[in-house]
Amino acid sequence: MQLLVIPQKIEPKERPRFSFKKGRIMTYTPKKTHNFEENLKKYFYNQGCKKENGCIEVKMQIFSSVKNKKLWGNLKETRPDLDNIIKSCLDGLNGIAWDDDAQIVKITAEKYYAPIDYCKIFYKKVVDNTEKVL
Repeated sequence: MQLLVIPQKIEPKERPRFSFKKGRIMTYTPKKTHNFEENLKKYFYNQGCKKENGCIEVKMQIFSSVKNKKLWGNLKETRPDLDNIIKSCLDGLNGIAWDDDAQIVKITAEKYYAPIDYCKIFYKKVVDNTEKVL
């Protein structure tokens, strides 16, 4: 199992932006999202994580800073939306932790309050994918 720790606030995936230049519609990724995905790559390589092939299982734990010590360790039910956080992280790891996030067959994700902002992403190749759903 691989572990990637992201020691910063997780930026949720923003919608693509469009502009009109020289008679053409241009699509681009917003700067916040682009910068976050670039930081993910740096953390990945600095921590010596390895690329996985085949079917992949991912577990994410997102920790959001709050000053109230009584909340630390409790589940966070406020924004940003969990699905946007997941999307941002998985897209940022495309091509480096796996070839494409289409390889991910199982995701578990949780948001917690903590003293500082950070995220843990565990991922591994699914060895036995013989489970059948009827």
